[in-house]
Amino acid sequence: MRRVNDESVTLVEYPPLGKTWLKAFYGRHPQCQTVLAKPIEKARIEGTTPEILQKWFDAYQQEVVEDPDVRESNVYNMDESGFSIGAIKAGKVVVDKQVRTRYQAEPGRQEWVTVIECICGDGTSISPYIIFKGMDINRKWVPENVPHTWRIGVGANGWTSQKHAMEWMREVFEPETRSKAGTFLRTNSLTRDKLPRVLICDGHDSHVTGDVIEHCMENNIKLLILPPHSSHFTQPLDIGIFSPLEEYMTQETLHLIRPKSQLFKKWNGWKLTSKQG
Repeated sequence: MRRVNDESVTLVEYPPLGKTWLKAFYGRHPQCQTVLAKPIEKARIEGTTPEILQKWFDAYQQEVVEDPDVRESNVYNMDESGFSIGAIKAGKVVVDKQVRTRYQAEPGRQEWVTVIECICGDGTSISPYIIFKGMDINRKWVPENVPHTWRIGVGANGWTSQKHAMEWMREVFEPETRSKAGTFLRTNSLTRDKLPRVLICDGHDSHVTGDVIEHCMENNIKLLILPPHSSHFTQPLDIGIFSPLEEYMTQETLHLIRPKSQLFKKWNGWKLTSKQG
């Protein structure tokens, strides 16, 4: 209309929308519905254009699908997620209609813990690496029923760092996936070598360092980096594992905090994580 009309003449004019317009619109377009939009960073919108995603999947096709040496059992996806011990997500509750207050008790600000997980294309997973806030590891934090293969680390704030990523690579990923990679006979050179492993992860500064890249090259590990700001679309662990895990942990946490809003300790987080793991 702005292209047709100007200040001197009005060639096109529509009457104002009526009160029933929206209902009529839905009647004409039953595939549409009203939803509550979730805010998202602008960078995440710009980082998931069809062109960017297609370029990454072309690289995946070339490096993984079309490589005859790459097997599904040697394709891995790594991600990390942070949890505030004792924090819960909003959930549905049953209340009296006359009650306007809809608060749900939470223990308050708790310590942060980070979990590094890794899953495989064949449906298996390797041991998690859990990072607590602290200067040294206190064995009292770890319940006796926690699997001995689980690794724990500490950091000044409970976040992952370049040091933790390198420790995970050397002490968890490489040794636990080594035997599955096995050996095979290269027909072109007649030398035995391990099958290549593929590790898919995001490009966070703590994940991709010179030491990590060098370690991957030395151990025949293909490192595929997801496009920046695209994990909400392209990160399988973020979408399929960590999101439902947070829901389940909330359910288990509620059983502990409903009697009284008690402070959570590190071992409370261990119990919930091991129960869901």
